[in-house]
Amino acid sequence: DVRNAHDVLFALKSNLTAIEGILANWSRQPMLERNSKPVPPAEFESAHKVIKVARFNEIKEGGQEIHKKLKASNAVLKVSKGHPDWRAYVDFMNGIVVEGLAKTIEVSLTYLSDQLDPEQIKRFDRLPVLEIDLDLFGTDVMFMPDIFETATNTGVRDIVNGWIDSFHSVARVFKRLDDNDGTYVREMTEYLSVRVLLDHINQSLSANEHALVEFRNVYQDYKYLWTTDLQKMFSDFVEKAYENASSAGVPNLDLFDQEISKYRCPGRCQRVEDTN
Repeated sequence: DVRNAHDVLFALKSNLTAIEGILANWSRQPMLERNSKPVPPAEFESAHKVIKVARFNEIKEGGQEIHKKLKASNAVLKVSKGHPDWRAYVDFMNGIVVEGLAKTIEVSLTYLSDQLDPEQIKRFDRLPVLEIDLDLFGTDVMFMPDIFETATNTGVRDIVNGWIDSFHSVARVFKRLDDNDGTYVREMTEYLSVRVLLDHINQSLSANEHALVEFRNVYQDYKYLWTTDLQKMFSDFVEKAYENASSAGVPNLDLFDQEISKYRCPGRCQRVEDTN
């Protein structure tokens, strides 16, 4: 009768609203938080792990609640789970969950993208997220950690990829509504807006890596200063720069001027200063 139909619709709507509320709560904030100033990667990763564990627990509990709400809706309808109409309803609810998970991932990816975008960094005068050292190792100028991917997965790009993987892991935290053995990983990897954000992040990473390589090369130009045997260089110069005249050595002033001019580098030195 009308009363029963009203009760059923009210229960279905109530359960749907509760599920939408759970999904909306997951995307209330990104799964990544930066400090006001750069911090060492290990310190940042430690803080990120705490956030990640807390969010995963929240999503796991929410996923269980979503399953309960769906089960309650089935009980209200009193329909077989194999009935085509129920399968269609589960498919509808599945779509809502997919959108909610995608939004959860998008919020984190958007936040990360904003931190990496060179234009936004310049516009808002943003400080780096991670503290990276540029130092001399042996005879090479190197970043520590490395800015690219490494065999040990300790490079900056490895770290960023780890953050992205943690965002996507929300799709594995609870089981699908239409398959208790499945996850939502495939939908998340194929979701258009997620893919667009990932592409932008990769472009920003590549641009930043290029800028950092250029920055390092400024110092690489002076590699001869720490790879040259200074004692031998000086001895070789003395042999060339002095001409014997009687018993006294007479300096070749032109050679001295040439050597002094080599280290007068207003243009190149200004370039080093401008990168600091």
